[in-house]
Amino acid sequence: MDAGRLFQVLSDFIAEAAAISLPASLSALVTAVQASINSPNANTDQQFRVALSNLYEMLEKCPSNSWPPSKKALLEQAGLATVTGRGLRQRIAAVLSSDMVMKSTALAELGTISNEVQQKITQATQSVQTLGALNVKAELPPPEQAEVTFLLPSTIDTSSLEKVQQELKFIDQLLRTLSEINGEGTGSTRVQEISKGSLIVVATAAYATARALLNLVDRAVEGWQRVIDLKRQQSELEASKVPQPVLDGLKEYIDGHLTREAAIIAAEFVKAGKVTDEGRRNELETKLKISTKLLAARIDVGAKIEAAVSFAPASQSEPLNAQQEALKQEIAQRGAMMRETPQLEKPVLSLSLDNDNPE
Repeated sequence: MDAGRLFQVLSDFIAEAAAISLPASLSALVTAVQASINSPNANTDQQFRVALSNLYEMLEKCPSNSWPPSKKALLEQAGLATVTGRGLRQRIAAVLSSDMVMKSTALAELGTISNEVQQKITQATQSVQTLGALNVKAELPPPEQAEVTFLLPSTIDTSSLEKVQQELKFIDQLLRTLSEINGEGTGSTRVQEISKGSLIVVATAAYATARALLNLVDRAVEGWQRVIDLKRQQSELEASKVPQPVLDGLKEYIDGHLTREAAIIAAEFVKAGKVTDEGRRNELETKLKISTKLLAARIDVGAKIEAAVSFAPASQSEPLNAQQEALKQEIAQRGAMMRETPQLEKPVLSLSLDNDNPE
C-alpha cells in the first residue's frame, strides 16, 4: 500500500468523522435507544427516530461515498469502509431492520459499533501522526498535471508477471500515443498497487493528454454500446425468422463495427493533434486504433478509468494560464462524473484483451 496515499485516506477519514461529529452522533443514537428501553413512550420513540434520521442524513452526505474507486479500495483495505458513510449506514440499518430484534440486543450491537468507530478514529489519528513523523505526506499530482488511474478488475488475468506486463504495456502505449499526438511529454507511469487479483495503475499526464484520454474513453464506450445495441437487434431479427443471408450480413457488419469505429476515432484524434510529419501521423493513427479497441475490450470486462487534478497551492513559480485552468476544471468535473459510472460485473461482448491480437 502506497504510504502517501494511505496518509491521504486516513487524514480524509479523520476529517470526515470530525465534520459530522460521528462519535457524538452515534452516542446520541445509543442514548436514544437506551431511553426507549428505560421509558418506552411516544416521546422517547420520537427521540430515537430523530437521532436515527439525523445520523442517516449525515452518513449519506459523507464525501467518502463519492471517492474514486481506487481511494475507496484503500479505505476498505484500511478497515474503515464500514465505519463511515454508507458502509456504516448499512451496518446500522441491518441491526435495526428486523422486527424480531429486541431493543436490548440492538442496543448492545449499536454500542459495539460505536466503540469500534471511536477505536478506528483513534487508530487512524495515531497512524497519521506516525506517518507525519516519518515525513510521509499525501501525494497529489503536480499542479500542472492530472492524475489518471486505471482500475483493472480481477476478471482481467494478472496472475503472472507476463500478464501484468501486458496491461502495463497497454496503458503505457496508450498514454504515450495520446501525449505525442497532443504535442506533450510522455509523462510517467507507475504501479500503485497489485492486490486481490486486481491491478491499479496510476499515471500522471499533462492536462491536454488527460482530456484526450477522457474523450477517448467516451468514444470507446459509445462504440462498445453500439455493438451491444446491434447484437440486440440481431437477436430480435433471428427470433423473427429473417432470412439467413440477411443475418449473415448483419453479423459481418457487427463483427467489424469496433474496428471501423476505432479507425474513425484514431483518424479524428490525429487530425486534431499537433504532429505534422505525415509518416509519423500514420504510425500514431495505427497505434491509437489498436489502443482504442483494447480500451473497449477492457471496459467490457469492467475496467474503469479515473481522472483527478490537484487543487493544492501551486508549487510552480508561474500560475496556470487561462487554457490550463479551463482544462483543469473540465478534467475535475468529467472525472467526478466518470467515477459515478457503475462498473460492469462480467463481460458483455468478450472482446480480445491480447495486445498483439486485438481483433
